[in-house]
Parts: sequence; C-alpha cells; structure tokens
Amino acid sequence: MAYDISVKKLARRHTLVIKGSMRADELPNFFGQAFGELFGYATRKGSMPDGPPFARYPSIGPERVVVEAGVTVASPVAGEGRVEASDLPGGEAAVTTHIGPYESLHEAYRAVEAWMQANGRAPGGAPWETYFSDPQQEPDPMKWRTEIAWPLA
Repeated sequence: MAYDISVKKLARRHTLVIKGSMRADELPNFFGQAFGELFGYATRKGSMPDGPPFARYPSIGPERVVVEAGVTVASPVAGEGRVEASDLPGGEAAVTTHIGPYESLHEAYRAVEAWMQANGRAPGGAPWETYFSDPQQEPDPMKWRTEIAWPLA
C-alpha cells in the first residue's frame, strides 16, 4: 500500500487510558477489555468519549510492547483504579492513514519513518493509532481504517 504522509498541527486532547506491557500477540485481548472498560468508565463519570479509541506505544521491544489503550474526552476526567487521566500531545505530527488489517500496520510505520528520514524530521514522542473502524461493525479487515500520528521534534 502506498501511504500519503502529511504534517498536521494537532490540538492537545484530554484522554482516559489503561496502560499495559505485554507480548504483541496479547494486544487484541487487551484492547477488547480496555476499550470496553474505558467507554464504560467515561460514561459513568458523565463524560462521553468524543472520538474513536486509540492506542499509543511508548515502547516497542522485541519481546514486549508498552501500550496505552485510550479514549479522548472533552474535558479532564479523574482516573480511578487502572483507568488513568492523560492526554495526547498537541503540536506537529506526521500523519498517515492505513487501510487494511491491523497485522500490516507496521508498513505504515515504516513509511512514516522513511518520510521523517527523507525530510530531515525526527520523532518527538510516542506514536499513536486511532481506530476509525470497529471490527464488530465491519468484519472485513481489508476495509478497516486506522490513522497513525507520530509527533515530530
């Protein structure tokens, strides 16, 4: 897949997140549980999520992935238990859209990394994925749309 990469000025967003450290093959179960818990928590606190769910990756190693599953909220909401208040940073980010299964998202990351190198830009923080397709609503993974945002230094 060819990727169009653009620089976007992103606004800071308030979020609720659940953090985890796991093997990559454990991510689908983690996301299923975490997103359900986050949407339920936000609703109970009277702050409906105001966008699709996302996952931010502070660290990706050969054995373990450190991940934050999250939802954006219009105003700050206090965390409780394993739900934490956080934010997605504002500022410039390299952004692209991936169409297809999650298993091939690494291709989009490689494209963004190549774009940064070719354009003399450096990462300025942990990247995140925003999931615009719900696999329960759209069972065909070839139609799933995921946006990748990688903050720039």
